[in-house]
Amino acid sequence: DIVAQTGEHFDSTSLPHGYDMHRTRALALTSGVYNGLILTSWLLALGRLLPHTDLRSVFIKLAATQGILQPFVYVPFYFVFHGLLVGQTIAEICGHLRSNYFALLFRLWSIFMPTRVVMFLFVPLNYQVLWDSSVSFMWQLTLSCFDARHLHPQAVVPKSIVYTVSELEMFGRITTAPY
Repeated sequence: DIVAQTGEHFDSTSLPHGYDMHRTRALALTSGVYNGLILTSWLLALGRLLPHTDLRSVFIKLAATQGILQPFVYVPFYFVFHGLLVGQTIAEICGHLRSNYFALLFRLWSIFMPTRVVMFLFVPLNYQVLWDSSVSFMWQLTLSCFDARHLHPQAVVPKSIVYTVSELEMFGRITTAPY
């Protein structure tokens, strides 16, 4: 988020509006708790259950991660945990979850499916959290830029491939509430 906010400052056509440490803290804690506790445990368990990198094992790991972890753990976790950190009410969180669930899930699949195929095929288990965290960093940067564009419309947010994918109409639109 700090990287995204720095980009906002350099690319903004208006005066800098200061760093939003509340936004940074919320995204950092959400990412840290998820990657540090949930994702690490998940990847270690998958590595124990399916230690091989043959295509069958890779696609079972991918199906479990993309079909169970992301839709039933990460997406609800993100909306609830992040929502609470930014001060949203339970009703607001539920509303965002209902209206934005599939848009976020489709974006996650578009980013993480290909990178996790590569990860499960080529990245040793002890580096998989680092790999996924690097991809997650790019995802967090995308979310941060998305938040910036909606919270500070005067900011010119840098374009990237991930940013462009997140804006495709077929993936829907995620709306954010002001912090």
